[in-house]
Amino acid sequence: MDLKTVYRVAATAVACVIGAGFVSGQEVWQFFGAYGSLGILAIVIAVSLFAIGAAVVLWYTRETGADSM
Repeated sequence: MDLKTVYRVAATAVACVIGAGFVSGQEVWQFFGAYGSLGILAIVIAVSLFAIGAAVVLWYTRETGADSM
């Protein structure tokens, strides 16, 4: 896998996160931080779900042998 492909996949992941409304850490903190310790738990859950989602996409891409966007 060349650097250009890695960049494309990373840019797609960033665009999905930004498009989902998590634009900056400040906005995440304002949304979840208002709920105190329960909000911090929600941040951990949201980050975990994003990580799991990215891992599933990468696993599926590898399993299918897809080499184009």
